[in-house]
Amino acid sequence: MARPLSITLEIEANELRRRIALGDTAPVDTRKALQQLGVLCVFMPMQETFSGMCLKHKEKRFMLVNSKVALGRQHFTIAHELYHLFIQEEFSSQICPQSSSDPVEKQADCFATFFLMPRNGVIEEFKKLGMKYTADVNIAHVLYLQQYFGVSFQSMIYRLNNLTLISDKQKETFFTIPTNRCCKGVWI
Repeated sequence: MARPLSITLEIEANELRRRIALGDTAPVDTRKALQQLGVLCVFMPMQETFSGMCLKHKEKRFMLVNSKVALGRQHFTIAHELYHLFIQEEFSSQICPQSSSDPVEKQADCFATFFLMPRNGVIEEFKKLGMKYTADVNIAHVLYLQQYFGVSFQSMIYRLNNLTLISDKQKETFFTIPTNRCCKGVWI
């Protein structure tokens, strides 16, 4: 019996993390990861509807990332493109818009989530904050975890909810908070 795709993607993300000596808890320094993996990456301001793209030819790998978007979004784009470059079979090039219904793009997003916010790392940091119950989680905790893992506010909320560390109701509440007013200087 084949394992569910999400489990396979989580295993592949953890294997790539181990390949660059990250283990399964530490946050990712995306620029260092790119260097360790031998990926040439160019950051360039582009239209906000464009996240990034990547190319692979034999053992050469190239990535272009939109530098005009928030840093957390850039990190997610890098992890997403790493899926195409190292995990996706029969891959040569991909242009990635900010949102897509393509199943391969959804897989790349899922992989990026697991790569940037590993289950054990998120749970470990959650416990360090003294959290025992989902009801204890507030906006400050979410912002801390978001900053620690270098991801967007939205990505962190989805990951906490996926790990059942916050409830569906909390997820919806956090999404109503006007982060542009309370979080200046934060990677939203």
